[in-house]
Parts: sequence; C-alpha cells; structure tokens
Amino acid sequence: MKRNKTLISFLLVIVMIILNACGSKEKTIESIAFQNAIPGRDIRYIFYYEKGSDKIVKQESITIFSYSAFGVDSQEEAKALLDPLSKDYEAIKGVTQTVEYETDYLTEKIMVDYSKVDLKQLKDDPRFEIEGEDADYFSLTRSVKPFRNKTSGFVEIKDGNFKEFQP
Repeated sequence: MKRNKTLISFLLVIVMIILNACGSKEKTIESIAFQNAIPGRDIRYIFYYEKGSDKIVKQESITIFSYSAFGVDSQEEAKALLDPLSKDYEAIKGVTQTVEYETDYLTEKIMVDYSKVDLKQLKDDPRFEIEGEDADYFSLTRSVKPFRNKTSGFVEIKDGNFKEFQP
C-alpha cells in the first residue's frame, strides 16, 4: 500500500511538471525608447521586443516638427509635401503612418508591426535600413546600437518620460 502511494505521488509530480511545461506561456513585451530633441524638432523611437529575446516585434517612430524647422511656412505647404509620401506607406503591409497637422507644428507617427510586415518588401525600400540579406527578424541589439552612439544626439528615455516638444 505504501508503495502504491509513493508511485501515485511520483506520477502526480510528473503530470504536474508536464502540464506546467506545456501550459501557455504568454510572451512579455518590453520597450526601449530614444529621443533627440532640439527646439523645432523632436524625434522619438520606441522599440517593442520580446523579453529575454533580441527580436523586435514592433517599432514606433514619432517625429514632431515646427513648420519653420520643416522648411515650410504653413500647414498647407507641409500637407502638400507629406500627403503624397503618406500614400506610399499604404502599400506596405504591417506599416501604418499618420500625420497630424496642428497650428504651428506637425506630428508624424509610423508604426511597424514586424509580425505582419514582409521583410523582403522592406529590403527593397530605401526608407528602411535592413542589415543582412537573410534576416528573418529585426535585431534589437543592431537596431539600438546607432542610438547609443554618443554623437547621435539621442538619449535613452526611461519610463516614457520624454521631454516636451519645444517649438
């Protein structure tokens, strides 16, 4: 009888280990952000990646320009320049781009969802820099390296505490 209890206990432990190993493990997504801000221009990059991995799952860029820093005199001039470029982004699956025009400045947001994007299509697009012809994902290590260069003008942002835009 004692032997049966030991055997049942052992089997129960094995079943628990197997169930735990096979259970759904949700991937934790973390982010790292950089900002380069001077009066009239503010550039922000946010990389979302799988915790414990080098794989970027999404990338967001937010660029804010005063119209004068953008080289135009008005919202209408900025719109005339950017609207045709915005249409080009519509053809790229997994990439969304919006431009919001305010009284004195514009904000462009680009989101790249790497789970939906075709890397081969991006390799042929000069707006996207891809290292390695055989890459099947975007590397966090490679992507943040230029931002960490002291001469880049970018600083790492902690806890989403970006500096306010200064027109």
